[in-house]
Amino acid sequence: MTRSRRTVVVVLAIAASAAAPSQAGEPVPVEVSLRTRAPVRVRISEGATVPCDASTNRVLFDGWLADQAVFRTTIASETICVEHTWDDYPRAGWAPAGLAHRPKICLGRRCVPAPDPTIRVALDATRH
Repeated sequence: MTRSRRTVVVVLAIAASAAAPSQAGEPVPVEVSLRTRAPVRVRISEGATVPCDASTNRVLFDGWLADQAVFRTTIASETICVEHTWDDYPRAGWAPAGLAHRPKICLGRRCVPAPDPTIRVALDATRH
């Protein structure tokens, strides 16, 4: 095999291995649970920008949740933004927004999706 053919084969192999793990188009499950002493406001959006109501994100939920509540949905991308208020100031005391990603398993520089693609976030709206 000539050098140019080997280069093409290697480039195609890398492209194929990079495309396979993403499994684009498959829905990614999302599960956000909450621990709180009183209902708090929660905002969950699909996207990788904070704050969660940024125009580049798609808001999935913006409302009130009580203790032990679980919000479930599916998204088309691999990242969500989550923010909540604190239970001692539920109307105005926003905690910093955070991003959560589809789980991956990385070995060296190569990462592949974890067998369970669910994005799980456990929020704690209590201040200790």
